[in-house]
Amino acid sequence: MKGFAIQGGRGENRTIRIARYRLPPEFRPQRFHKRGALGMARYDDDQNPDRRSSSTDFYFVQGEKLTPDQSRQMAGRALTPEQVRTYASVGGVPALDGKYTVFGEVVEGLDVIDKIAAEPVDPYKWPLKDVPIKIEVVEK
Repeated sequence: MKGFAIQGGRGENRTIRIARYRLPPEFRPQRFHKRGALGMARYDDDQNPDRRSSSTDFYFVQGEKLTPDQSRQMAGRALTPEQVRTYASVGGVPALDGKYTVFGEVVEGLDVIDKIAAEPVDPYKWPLKDVPIKIEVVEK
């Protein structure tokens, strides 16, 4: 969804077999939904009241820059000063904080998120053609 996030996973052209299971949520204030955050997708609360994360689906936050008032209103809870500054300078989606697990972030090449989000989509907001993603994990 352009301006929000791009989602990936569960591709049909897998090179490895992945078992499907759900992971317990891990919410930490220092990991929030700023632009470039990498999070785990999950089913909605009615199907998944424990908010367990998918083991195969993930997303990258695109988001947009928000004023301090916008980010606080969207979050619906108190934000740290760092979060307010980051949402204003980098952008993001504070409404996802505390609801979806953030486990990583894009450290370079944020423009790729914008390129993927700009791909043409069908009425259900799925890309008209698959967009392959190659990820390199860098430990901090």
